[in-house]
Amino acid sequence: MIEFIFFKIIVPVAAAVICGLLVWFVIDCLEASSWAEEDVKMPGFHVSAGIGGIYAGITNSKGEWKDRDRVTTEAVEAVRDYFLAIRETDGVDSMEYKWVTGDGSEVTLTLRKTVPENGGPNAE
Repeated sequence: MIEFIFFKIIVPVAAAVICGLLVWFVIDCLEASSWAEEDVKMPGFHVSAGIGGIYAGITNSKGEWKDRDRVTTEAVEAVRDYFLAIRETDGVDSMEYKWVTGDGSEVTLTLRKTVPENGGPNAE
C-alpha cells in the first residue's frame, strides 16, 4: 500500500511540481534577458525628420525603415490644427516649446495667432 501511494501519487505530483518550477524559472530568465537588451527596439510606427523633410512609417526591430512616406506638409498642418484646438479650449493666443540640443543651445518654437491689421478679408 505504501509503495502504491509513493509511486502512484507522491512521485507524479513531485515530478509535476519540479517541471512547473523549471518552466517558470526558464520563462523568468528569458524575460529578464529580453529586458536587459536595451538596444533592441520593437517594430512599429515612427516619425522622424531630416534634411529632406518629415517622414512617418514603419520600422523593423533594428529601427530601420521598412516603409515610409514624406509627411512634411501634413505634420506642419497637424501642429497648426493642434494649436488652434488648444487656442479654442484654453483661450491662448500663443504657445511656446523649448528644447535643449546636444551642444547645450536652446531651440524655441513659437506659435502665435495674429489678427490682420486691416481686419482681414471679411472686414467691411
